[in-house]
Formats: sequence, structure tokens, C-alpha cells
Amino acid sequence: MKRLFLFIAILFSIDLYSQSEGEKLFNQTCIACHSIGQGKIVGPDLKGVETRHTMSWLKLFVTSSQSMIKKGDTSAVNLFKQNNGMIMPDQKLSGKEIESLIAFIKEKGATIQPEASAMVVAEKLPSTEHNDVVEKQNKSNILQIISFVPWVSILIIVILLAVIYVLADVIRAMSKLVKSKRE
Repeated sequence: MKRLFLFIAILFSIDLYSQSEGEKLFNQTCIACHSIGQGKIVGPDLKGVETRHTMSWLKLFVTSSQSMIKKGDTSAVNLFKQNNGMIMPDQKLSGKEIESLIAFIKEKGATIQPEASAMVVAEKLPSTEHNDVVEKQNKSNILQIISFVPWVSILIIVILLAVIYVLADVIRAMSKLVKSKRE
């Protein structure tokens, strides 16, 4: 059992060590609502966000989007309207953390090949094809979330190791039982 916990601890430390601070922050605070180059989830796709807004604007928006909307910031108000009035929760991140988050988004966005958005393509298709494209986009968003969440794969490994450990104990107990019956 100690080996199992040691193995799990090593897996977690390797995974956490391999992620940049920006990637960790994205996975902790952004991934549930945003993608990078995969289209809109709940909030807008963040690919290229650093080219659409200044760093100072992004810091203010991430820290408190609603404050900016209440002050009448045109970009913030437009984003709010474009996303059906969905409120982005305030993030308690420092300026340095937001900078590393934006750096990760920029780096990740640069590696993604431009693709036509499913919604843009879907508008030009007949209704049955539209549904197929939207369904494909939804599956893509789910796969993206799963691929960014290393905990899912680690959880699967932990469960498999636990099952193997329990089966090994059952086999040992059965072997002892058979051995004792032979004697």
C-alpha cells in the first residue's frame, strides 16, 4: 500500500512540475468556460486575446469584469452582451499571475492551427449538417477539457492500481486457503 501512495505522489509531482504557472492557472481557473483555439465553450475562445486587448485591460477584466461593465467600458460591455450576459467570476490573481496566464494562452494559441469555427461553418449548412457540426464541436470541447485535466488520467491510474492491489490480496488469501486445505 505504501508503494501505491508513493507512486501516486510521484505522478502528481511530475504532472505539477511539468506545467508552467500559466498552464496551472488556466487549468484551475479558466478551462471550465474557455478554450484556446477550439471555439466558444461558455465564455469566448481565448486564442489571440493578447492581440485584442492590452495587458492592463486584461488584468482589470480578469480581476473584476463586472466592475468594468458597470463603469461602461465598451469592450467589457460588448463581451458581456456577446456571451448572453454570462458573468465571468472575479479571479483573485496577482498581476504577475495574470501575465503568466496570458503568456500561456499566447504560447498555446500559437501552436494551434487556424480552423473554421463550427458555428460559422454550421450557419452555411443545411439543418441536419448543422446539428452534426454543432455536435462535433461539443464533443471537441469535452475532449479538450478532459485532455487539459491531468487529474482524470491520474484518477484512472489510481483506480486501476487499487483494483490490482485488491486482486493481489484476494489471490494471496485464496492461495493460503488452498494450501491450508491441502494440509
